[in-house]
Amino acid sequence: MAFDIAVDSSGGFVVTGRRGVVKGNVDWHVRAYNASRALVWEDTYAGAGGGTDDAYEVVADGEGNFVVAGYTLNGAGDLDWLVIKYRGSDGQRMWTRTFESGAGRSEACYAVAVDGLDNALVAGHERGEDGKTHWRLEHLSKADGQVLASQVWASAQDESLYAVAYRDRQIALGGTQHNGTNTDWKAIVAVPPPSRIVACDWTPPNLLTLEWQGAMEPVTISHSPTLSPPDWQPMAGPLVESGWTGTAQAPFRGFLRLGE
Repeated sequence: MAFDIAVDSSGGFVVTGRRGVVKGNVDWHVRAYNASRALVWEDTYAGAGGGTDDAYEVVADGEGNFVVAGYTLNGAGDLDWLVIKYRGSDGQRMWTRTFESGAGRSEACYAVAVDGLDNALVAGHERGEDGKTHWRLEHLSKADGQVLASQVWASAQDESLYAVAYRDRQIALGGTQHNGTNTDWKAIVAVPPPSRIVACDWTPPNLLTLEWQGAMEPVTISHSPTLSPPDWQPMAGPLVESGWTGTAQAPFRGFLRLGE
């Protein structure tokens, strides 16, 4: 059974879902095809619980790799989050992350997106000490899957997060909430604080280094060997944009584009 598909920039694609083993036991299964529809690689994950392991959603990043989100049945018999990043060329697992908020609590991850830096945003629910499920969002490093940030939305009733999307430093989330009688639709858009340059450094004669603090994490950008476009020029006096902070040998003006 296939749940999701993602297409890369070359026209190849990855399909995610489950593959049956025996009755009552299905394994996480991922297949990659090239633009000619030929199978390039496949991968199967069999959880310790010998039950349901689902590769639920997939996203392609800007480097031709794929991040897959889902869940796995652990040896104790409850579900945990499972997120695997695959190298697009050969299906090598670049990193794997599982999450369990507490022993014996079943939790699932249903959605994945990437931000402008190819870090992963994964969404689902965790189960609290009260036994209720709550929205959970994690921001994972593209390099190793380590948690850069996470957020849980407290709720008096069961809530599940099923969708996440990212564009222009805004995160849209969609899922369900329970009103005490039945289940309702719930969607929010998280608008981050403004991005800003927090430090800048001028190394004569022609190297400009800026540290750009965005909604997710800092980025260091170097402009070398020459200043371009022409309006990147040293200025005398303070920076004209009040949101820019930091000190350097000389302040600068101009526009910085991060390629998002």
